[in-house]
Amino acid sequence: MARSFVPHLFVVILVLGGVAGCLDAPALKETKTPKKASGTSKVWTIADPVLSQALYPEKLFEHFPVTASDGVKLDNWLWRPKTPDDVKVPTIVHLSPYFANSLPRGQFDRWLQENFTARGYAVMAASVRGTGFSEGCFEIGGPRERQDYNELFAAIAKQPWSNGNVGLIASSRSPRSASGTSTTS
Repeated sequence: MARSFVPHLFVVILVLGGVAGCLDAPALKETKTPKKASGTSKVWTIADPVLSQALYPEKLFEHFPVTASDGVKLDNWLWRPKTPDDVKVPTIVHLSPYFANSLPRGQFDRWLQENFTARGYAVMAASVRGTGFSEGCFEIGGPRERQDYNELFAAIAKQPWSNGNVGLIASSRSPRSASGTSTTS
């Protein structure tokens, strides 16, 4: 159990660092040694994150279908913070074949929504081609699948609420999608 949590935590830290541009931020770990932050002495814990604070208690939930360049409809669900119109947010995308003709409601997606939306991130659950409510034929890591993701990211970046930054997060089979996409983006 503990061993399976470590890769997820590693992916989350990489995504947050890349999306927020904070790879050089102090480590998020409990310590008994006070660390200096902004001229004050503070003990950092994961419950009191360095990178962001929960500023947006309200979230919006919406269906976000995207039609790929070959006409196939890709099914996506989006949770984003309710922000003033002038506040643009980055997006964390969870690409998965596991949504099984239903709304994403697994523990991993719930954890993403609960922990990141309030901190100013949009969170998207995206069913890969041929799975969930997405049309087309399922293929594992092929060129069409990678093209779908690039088109999805472009659609996200064009939204009025988006700041154009899109990061990936994955669990189980999903890292194949994320790593294949990151090699072409």
